[in-house]
Amino acid sequence: MLLMELGLETCIRHKLLATSGYHSLYQWYRSVESGHFPDISGLRARMEQWTFGLYPACIKYLMSTFDVPEVMVVTRSNICKNGIQALSRGGAVIYYASVFLYFWVFSTLVVSLVFESYLYICINWFHLHFDEAFSSLRIANYKSFTLFHINRDSDLEVFTLAAGKVRNLE
Repeated sequence: MLLMELGLETCIRHKLLATSGYHSLYQWYRSVESGHFPDISGLRARMEQWTFGLYPACIKYLMSTFDVPEVMVVTRSNICKNGIQALSRGGAVIYYASVFLYFWVFSTLVVSLVFESYLYICINWFHLHFDEAFSSLRIANYKSFTLFHINRDSDLEVFTLAAGKVRNLE
């Protein structure tokens, strides 16, 4: 979480995020659209009028949905300036959901890398944790599973079935 916060703060300081509010991706899209695809016949304005403003609003909010880092940084900046009390309930839900999403993705990668490195070092250097490491590999040897059962007396029974060396029957 600290690394994620440092990354966001670095992006803010170098003006990569939080430069123009929640809808900066939509504003960029509109500038590219008007620069490369001019609307000579006024079709965009008519579509906006026919859909009662729904056409650009859907694009705007869909783009802000996919621009999660910008939403996180802008909301975080508002919280730092005005306090958490100034944030609406919906804004707080969106902020916490986006932080959770990014934290889950990053922490899953980091934790799996650390755990895999730990198992690699333990097996190759210290000759420990063979069961844990080889259970996830596609090696026929060192396979096992554990079955837990609660009997009628509310006692926990544990059954483990393990295969040592597996012979090839070909």
